[in-house]
Parts: sequence; C-alpha cells; structure tokens
Amino acid sequence: MQIRNFILFLYIIIPAVSFAQTPYWQQQVNTKINVTLDDQKHFLRGWETISYLNNSPDTLHHIYLHLWANAYKHDHTPFAEQQYQQGKTNFYYAKASQRGYIDSLNFMVDGNSLSYSSAVDTPDIAKLQLVHPLPPGGSVTISTPFRIKIPKLFSRLG
Repeated sequence: MQIRNFILFLYIIIPAVSFAQTPYWQQQVNTKINVTLDDQKHFLRGWETISYLNNSPDTLHHIYLHLWANAYKHDHTPFAEQQYQQGKTNFYYAKASQRGYIDSLNFMVDGNSLSYSSAVDTPDIAKLQLVHPLPPGGSVTISTPFRIKIPKLFSRLG
C-alpha cells in the first residue's frame, strides 16, 4: 500500500509542483562608464549610463543600485561591521581621510531627475524611484555623474 501511495506521489504531485513554478528570469543591465583618475588626491570622476531591461513579470516602480564606494563611508556600514566581527579592526578605527565614498550623483531619465534614498546603516544601497513605471519587457536608460573618494586599501576598492 505504501509503494502505491509513493508512486501516486511521483506521478501526480511532482509534475504539478514543477508546472506551478515561476519561469526563471534575470534582469539585463548594461553600463557605459567614462572616468578619469586623480591619483594625487585619490578621486575618480566620471559619468555612467545604465541601460536596464525589465525581464521580470512585474512592473517596477523603483530600482536598487549598489553604490560600492559607500561601503567605506563610515564605521557602521555592513562592510565595517563584517570586518570588525572577523577581528579586522584597521577599517573600523581608520581616520575619516582614509575612508571612501561616492557622491555628486544626479540620476536622470529623459532629462528628469530621479529621487533616490539610502538608509543610514546601508549607504551602499540606493533605491531609485522611477518617474514612470517600468513594465515587463520595458527598458529605461539612467545616467548620472559621480565622484568617488578611493579609500586606503582595506579590501577590493582601495
């Protein structure tokens, strides 16, 4: 009797579950970056253009971007906390002048500025509020100037 129940499970339940799954999708993001390096003052200055194709089944009202340089902004970022928990204290106790950040951002779509925000404890994650919803299959081109203060070598960015 148990074998029969198991066979029914294999033939009925497993195919039903596999058909109920959402098909795999992945957003497509292409970037163009023009940048200059000031190796005396340890700054990058540039302009970035991001082409974003919404391959999801959902309409998007905002997009999240990772502002990597802001992971080095202060001693309470997720990066700083992780380093401290691993016993690596050189970043946690670093001088402000040794840390890094990104600023001078002005995200634009079709000449319209996008508002964006970051939480104090995650300054390396920005939430961009789109001017118009981005439907499935739709695309948007976002551009912004930027300036990055290159930190002392604590990990990848320095």
